[in-house]
Amino acid sequence: MQDDPQTQGLGADELGALADLATADAEEIVERALAIARDVLGMELAYMTQFTPDDQVYRGVSGEADSFGMQEGGSWPIEGSYCQRMVLGEIPNAVSDTSQEEAVRDLELTEKADIGAYVGVPITLSDGTLYGTICTTSHDAAPELAERDVQFMHVLARIIASQLEQRRLAQENESLRGRVEALRVEVDQQARREQVEEITNNDWFSELSDRAEGLRRTAGSGGGEES
Repeated sequence: MQDDPQTQGLGADELGALADLATADAEEIVERALAIARDVLGMELAYMTQFTPDDQVYRGVSGEADSFGMQEGGSWPIEGSYCQRMVLGEIPNAVSDTSQEEAVRDLELTEKADIGAYVGVPITLSDGTLYGTICTTSHDAAPELAERDVQFMHVLARIIASQLEQRRLAQENESLRGRVEALRVEVDQQARREQVEEITNNDWFSELSDRAEGLRRTAGSGGGEES
């Protein structure tokens, strides 16, 4: 990790947090990354969003979510979000005092969530797709925020992107296994139908069927004469 250009310039706390994250189970990566972002940056809330055409959906939260009105699975119109403005370059990645940032100080979200400071970076998948963002926020201004904090968040975003892609790959593999199994069953059923058709179309089978029918008729006639 220390040889990674994205981690150069990070301090001992940040590097230690990344080392701790590296030991987390795969299913805990996102949750742990959010907790680490909140702790290292000294913010009250960290969250991950997924962009949809109309909303940013909160896919993970860590910290005092209730005080910001942000809950996992909830959403906020993307047009009124910090994250869209950050991705479009309309605001910097780190806003240490929202009251001094014209692009966000009058937003409904700023007032409703009582946001005083914000740090956010995009989560971009390996094919260039923008998934969403990872962000931290606090009610109070945070003048101590620095470019190193943004750099650290970029590293976390890259780790989360990798985990999201692993999840997607696992889901696609599971779906593929299901389709393969369904195809196998269909092929087996078709093979059985063809075997039955092959048997019933053979001359010997027709002859055997005719003999059996003749025996049934004979038996039926005999039974009628006895009565």
